[in-house]
Amino acid sequence: MQISKESAVVGIIDSVYYRSCAVGAVIASRLADKKGRKVSIFACLTTTVLGNLFMFTSGLTTSGASAWNGWALARMFTGRVIIGLGDGGIDAVIPVYSSKLASDHARGKALAQEFQMNIFGFCLVYAINLGVTLGLGKDNQWAWRIPIMAMQFFPILLVAFIAQLPETLRCPREREWESQFEELDKAQEEESNKNIHYTDMLLPDRSQFHPTMITIMGQVNQALTRYGAVSVYGPQIFEFLGFRTRKAELLALGNYISYFLLMTLAWLSIDVYGRQIYSSSARAQGSAVSVVIWGLANFAVTLLTPIGFNKLEYWLFFVFAITNCIAGVSTWAYSPESGGRSFEENQEFFASTQEDNTWAVRHVDGGRFKSIPKKLDSEGEDRESAPLLSPR
Repeated sequence: MQISKESAVVGIIDSVYYRSCAVGAVIASRLADKKGRKVSIFACLTTTVLGNLFMFTSGLTTSGASAWNGWALARMFTGRVIIGLGDGGIDAVIPVYSSKLASDHARGKALAQEFQMNIFGFCLVYAINLGVTLGLGKDNQWAWRIPIMAMQFFPILLVAFIAQLPETLRCPREREWESQFEELDKAQEEESNKNIHYTDMLLPDRSQFHPTMITIMGQVNQALTRYGAVSVYGPQIFEFLGFRTRKAELLALGNYISYFLLMTLAWLSIDVYGRQIYSSSARAQGSAVSVVIWGLANFAVTLLTPIGFNKLEYWLFFVFAITNCIAGVSTWAYSPESGGRSFEENQEFFASTQEDNTWAVRHVDGGRFKSIPKKLDSEGEDRESAPLLSPR
């Protein structure tokens, strides 16, 4: 794109996408609540297609070189904003949609597999980019335009088939769920029917504030691990460490593939060792808040990483190590273990924090939520999680 790797423009173009994702998550969640999730998904998909077209046509010329002037940069910037709106909305709505279609004991698996496919798409596009770069040369404008057009395939395919998908606000599966569980205790039924607003999640005296703070902490901590920096600037980071350009690009591809493969462990274990802490009535808003924080946190990371390498050089890796430690310690200290417990039992944790006047897990209810309970229910498995590979 004829932009210097040291230019601050690189960080701005990369990071603005994440900030736009945060905005898109809120818009798409509100649209899903009012018009339905299928409508919201369709809007998000068409938005990503439009954003891709803006990026593809940025600086496009009939000659061999891209005309990178003010208008071309403005179009690329606009395209990144538009595609961020669409992707952020998809990231907020699709997890809730897939969890509604999945059976109760496999919702965590569905969410993890959805994110794994997200990573697969990332790997696929990077591999295409690397392949055309090797074939055409990195200075050829089609080396980065072809991968952008390749990204159009999946949203266009989904738009073509979205009419065949059920609307989960009142899909047959939810009606079946209602008929099967009519005799759930009254407290859970009332909880499911509550209208949860964002004020309930963001004001300290409201019911969903503590779960929301755990969600925010989780997203901030994943940003502190700097995985986003490695995802976006992987080849540059490996090259900075002394590897030649081609080897750095291959190492980055190997790193992305490892993300994809390791996600398998997540969906094999998430329903066994613990997951969602929100009530069903708050999961859509919780998902939106999660994507907003994810977008803002990665916006900061991707914006500051090029500046950090220019100013701190190798010392930036020392900063990475410190932020990783902070992320690990805070997660261990303040995240309750939800595995082996029903939703109602996990809610006891939040009630106990108020009684004990602390959020530190080891001090709440005598440390009961530090680890998975040794005993489950009378059938040997809890109501919220079950082994994924056992026959049902």
